[in-house]
Amino acid sequence: MNQGSLLDYTLIAAALSLFSIPFFGWLSDRIGRRRVYAAGIIVTGLFAFPYYAMLDTKSAGLVLAAIVLSVIGHDMQYGPQAALIAESFEPEVRYSAAGLGYQLASLVAGGPAPLIATALLVHFGSSTAIAAYIVICAVISLTALWLLPRRRTTDDSEPVPAELTTHA
Repeated sequence: MNQGSLLDYTLIAAALSLFSIPFFGWLSDRIGRRRVYAAGIIVTGLFAFPYYAMLDTKSAGLVLAAIVLSVIGHDMQYGPQAALIAESFEPEVRYSAAGLGYQLASLVAGGPAPLIATALLVHFGSSTAIAAYIVICAVISLTALWLLPRRRTTDDSEPVPAELTTHA
């Protein structure tokens, strides 16, 4: 496919994200960050094989649909992510711990991901291995979420105490 079309499809998906990221952040305030984040992980894992199957068709409509649909699982995680990470640490270390954790995760998992996907494609000659890699990452992510300490009542969908919601 030509790069212009793929760029257009990505821009359409990004336009959707302008609305879906704030929506999922808002939703996480209402039903719990872990629930929304976990749902995003599950959606990402479940969509991995259909995503690559749709891309592999090279059909413009299916590729567009794959790219646009793929942002939903991503945005379900990205919307509540900042608050989820920050709320996982005590106030005394919150800023440095959240920043360090986020940056190390980018370095260890996010940075090598395209290289790993390329190596899997070259070695196996199929996008199926990449989809399996995404599913494995989703399982690891769900496990990490389950092990993450619970520090705020929003994790359990209980109302946040008034003293935490008032602004000075």
